[in-house]
Order: sequence, then structure tokens, then C-alpha cells
Amino acid sequence: MTLAGTFQDRSDVTAVQITHVYEYDFAGRSQSTRSTYRLSPTDNSFTRQLVLGVGENEITAEYTDEFGNLREHEITIRLIDLSAPQLSSIDRFHPKLDMRRFKLVGL
Repeated sequence: MTLAGTFQDRSDVTAVQITHVYEYDFAGRSQSTRSTYRLSPTDNSFTRQLVLGVGENEITAEYTDEFGNLREHEITIRLIDLSAPQLSSIDRFHPKLDMRRFKLVGL
């Protein structure tokens, strides 16, 4: 996903901070990851690619102008994947093992 914005402000926006929190379940437990990106806007705009995960994606964008004024936007995106995984040509990923050359060593 591309997060992009254009500023219309009398004072220059000098900094953009984007925080992406991704919440998901793994092995029956709730997990989360957090990524923070700091950008210097050019031509009164910014662009940042974000990789969304299946589940809740909370995105916060903070903008600071040259006088230290701060503006914040919060977005929550819930990504739902209803497609089952599909495999094709699995043989090409698992080469056949030559048992005449295979030696198992152990205790």
C-alpha cells in the first residue's frame, strides 16, 4: 500500500512520522509488530510504501511544521484474506533424493 499526502499550510511542514502497528494471532497468541518511519517532505508532499498484514493495521501519521505545530491522523485498516493457499509444480521445489548417496549420521 502507498500512503501519500499533500500539504496545504502557510508554514512549511518539515517532518513526517508514520507509525504502523500490525496486530495478529500466531499459535493462538496475540502478537504485534511496530514500525516507525521518519520522512522529510519534498514539494509539500510525502509518499511511503507500507506492507500490510492480514488482521488489524493501525497507521498514525504525524506532521510537524517549522514552528513545531503538530497534526495527527489515525487510520485503521483491517485486511481479510479469504483465499486458500495454492501450490503448483511442487516437484520442482523438492529435488528427488538419491538414496544410494544418502548417509544418516546420529547418536
